[in-house]
Amino acid sequence: FWVNNVLLSVPAGLAVGALAAWITVTGDLLRSGSLAVLVSYPLLVLLSLWCTVGCWRSAKAHIESGGSALLARLAQLILAVGALGTAWTTAVDFAPSVGSYWRMARGIDPIGNLSASLSADKQRLLLQGPIGAGDAVRVKALLATAPQLRVVELESPGGRLKEAETIAAAVRERQGITRAVGSCESACTLIHLAGSRRQVLPAARLGFHRANAGTRNPVVDRVVNLELARTYRAAGLAEHFVQKTLATPPW
Repeated sequence: FWVNNVLLSVPAGLAVGALAAWITVTGDLLRSGSLAVLVSYPLLVLLSLWCTVGCWRSAKAHIESGGSALLARLAQLILAVGALGTAWTTAVDFAPSVGSYWRMARGIDPIGNLSASLSADKQRLLLQGPIGAGDAVRVKALLATAPQLRVVELESPGGRLKEAETIAAAVRERQGITRAVGSCESACTLIHLAGSRRQVLPAARLGFHRANAGTRNPVVDRVVNLELARTYRAAGLAEHFVQKTLATPPW
């Protein structure tokens, strides 16, 4: 029980869950990580099944050989609860996400990508839409063609944290103005904070909230939001505002 169902299964399950959550939030390892989740999760379910059946038989044999029935039945109860938890996680978390992981493994970000366009005089860059995988590379390539760029205009619901961080670093290096022209929420605010001057048009708004890790694991959720807090602090937000952001649900 302790070797198979705890020392082997629990760390493996936490590792796969953490990888899935990190891919969802940051966009890191999008292709290789998604492929790893698609392969490792079914193997993890098989490992769990193997451990459960073996331990169940061991508990039964323990009773038949005159061992403590109480401990054996308690072990079987824990195994049954664990099996139900695995079935629930598979049905609610993994199965509905298989299509998304498959697309990401093929290099397609299911959340979409930014639309990035330069003005005719190349002094304004407009970024619209979700921040998806590969957007940082495209935006940096556009910035390289516009040395006279002065303003980065933003209208985005957010997206991948790591992509937004990379774009923010490029904008900060150019010391340009950032301007919210519509809703700039979640990861988009990281880019807005990178401006040497920050502007919000009357019809626009900024939206701050805690990160959605895409998992029901509170440990993974906490780790992801610690990373978000670190990023906001590095961007210069006051600590009381960071704490208020972390206390605000994603919805």
